[in-house]
Amino acid sequence: MPVKSWTKFNCYEELSVAVGASDEEIRAAFKHASRRAHPDLGGSHEAQVRVNIAYEVLSNAELRSKHDRHWKLGTSATGPIVPFFTGEEALRNLWTGVGGSSRKLADGKTSSGLVRRVKDRITRDRDRITLDRESRKFASVDEFTKKLLKARLEAAVILLAMGLAGLVGVLYPVAFLGTLGGGALLVTRLRGVNFGVGNELSVALLDPLAGRRIQELAERLSQESVARDRERLEVHFAALDQLGKLITTSTKAADTENQVLRRLLATLFVLGLMPTRHDPAAKRVVLQGEGEWAALFYQHGVNQPLAVATIERILDARTAVGAQAAFLYSQGGLSAKAAERADSAYVRWVGMREFNQWARQVWVSENGGPSGDILQRLAEFKSFLDSLPA
Repeated sequence: MPVKSWTKFNCYEELSVAVGASDEEIRAAFKHASRRAHPDLGGSHEAQVRVNIAYEVLSNAELRSKHDRHWKLGTSATGPIVPFFTGEEALRNLWTGVGGSSRKLADGKTSSGLVRRVKDRITRDRDRITLDRESRKFASVDEFTKKLLKARLEAAVILLAMGLAGLVGVLYPVAFLGTLGGGALLVTRLRGVNFGVGNELSVALLDPLAGRRIQELAERLSQESVARDRERLEVHFAALDQLGKLITTSTKAADTENQVLRRLLATLFVLGLMPTRHDPAAKRVVLQGEGEWAALFYQHGVNQPLAVATIERILDARTAVGAQAAFLYSQGGLSAKAAERADSAYVRWVGMREFNQWARQVWVSENGGPSGDILQRLAEFKSFLDSLPA
């Protein structure tokens, strides 16, 4: 189908929908327009082709943005393609998340792909910790029982040595000193075996209920251990909440550049890019995706469009750091020539207004963040943010 035919007509008008129509509204409009345009229902083949083209364009985020810019509609008229894409298929994978996730927005869902991925992992870890409680208890029982048996054996040896010293003392009175020393040592052993910090974790050496007390102590310690481990998981919820607030908080002209940088990095993290190096002098961050490298360039506080010379410097810097993709945030956007050069060289960019719209879309998308252990990745990302200047 000649998709480029959309340059001849406005796809929104063809489907009779508003410029800001949702995916669901576009699908409904397509079904209605198809019935109207069908040749068997009074329409024509040409009308049906136009309706099909309109739907194909508006249901594809990249084509829709190009269409809007061509017809000078909405925020895409002066902004970049949203969401970002690179020109090569290998680099497109940077923006498809992990685990088979896609760029499709999560229609009607309150949790994004990343949120569900983190929560699912935490749930699995919680279940594993709970199931592991019994094995922790049995391990403690085994350890404590061995300690008690060892203490009892030592006490028996001391008692035997005292008896021998007493017999020898009949002939050699000095040997009674050994009996006194052994008695002092035996008293310390008879006080009990301490299995932790504090007397409440001790068991008397000759306690007839020692086995039951060990079971009770092991049960208590295993429950406390599980509680501590589950509390540590809650830290990841806090990190996830911080991430969501960063992304969904609208960027304003009065924000500092480092505030904007944190939001940019948080948004890219959801898309699967992990920051690795920050060069504040060059206003550049190098990020790693699924086997690919990308470079983010940023500028906030200057509400003037960037010139084409800036794009050329970005292209040189992209090559210098070995990045396959380059992304740019500029509060004031780009000049017409700079935008044309950026698009042709696959430098994907956003101005302040477009960034706010794009970031919110990313947060509710099906993208799941970087590959690997997501809780570890989330902790590493938080550490990276904490290392940035205030």
